[in-house]
Amino acid sequence: MKETIQCNESEVNLTIEILPSMKTIVRFGLIFKGILIIVSSIFIITVFLTTISDMTVASLVLIGMCVLYFIAGRKYLNRVFYKEIIEVNRDKLTIIDKYLTSSATISFPLREISSIGFVGQHNYTRHPLESNTMDITGFGVAEKEVQYVIEDGTIEIYCNGITRRFGKNIASWDAEEIVNKIKNLQVTV
Repeated sequence: MKETIQCNESEVNLTIEILPSMKTIVRFGLIFKGILIIVSSIFIITVFLTTISDMTVASLVLIGMCVLYFIAGRKYLNRVFYKEIIEVNRDKLTIIDKYLTSSATISFPLREISSIGFVGQHNYTRHPLESNTMDITGFGVAEKEVQYVIEDGTIEIYCNGITRRFGKNIASWDAEEIVNKIKNLQVTV
C-alpha cells in the first residue's frame, strides 16, 4: 500500500488511516491562501474597530466580509489537513473525517451493509480551454488539481438506503485491497 495509507488489523478490528496525498505545491498554495485570507479577515476587523463610530452600515458590511473571509480561510486549511479514518469492528464500520478544526463521524451496522466496492473517481468535464496536444495555459492542470482536492472518494458503501463514498484520492489497487480487508473481516465476524 501507498505510504499515505496506514493499516492496523487484528482478528476482530481493522483501522485504516488515509492521509492526504496532494502535491507539495498544491498543499503550499492552499495553506498560503488560507492564511492570507484569515490575515485579511483580521485586517478587516481592525478597520471595523476604527470605523464603527463613523459609518455603521459600512461597519456591518465589513464585519460580514470578515466572517466570510474567516470561513473561507478555515475551509482552505481544513482541506489541507484532512484525514480519513475507517474503523471496522464486530458490529459496525465507522468512517471518521478529521479536519484541522472539526471532525465528522458516520457509522454503518456491519450486517446491514448491502454492498461495498471500488467505484473509481468521478468523471469531471474537461476545462474548455484545455488543449489536447499541449496545455500551454495550464488551465487543464489547474482543473485536475481542483478536482483532486474536491474528490469524494473511490470506495462506495451502500447501507439502508444511504450511499457514502470514502477513500479519497487513493489508487484503484489500494482501494481494492482495503475493500478486500473489510470484506474478509466482515466474513469472519
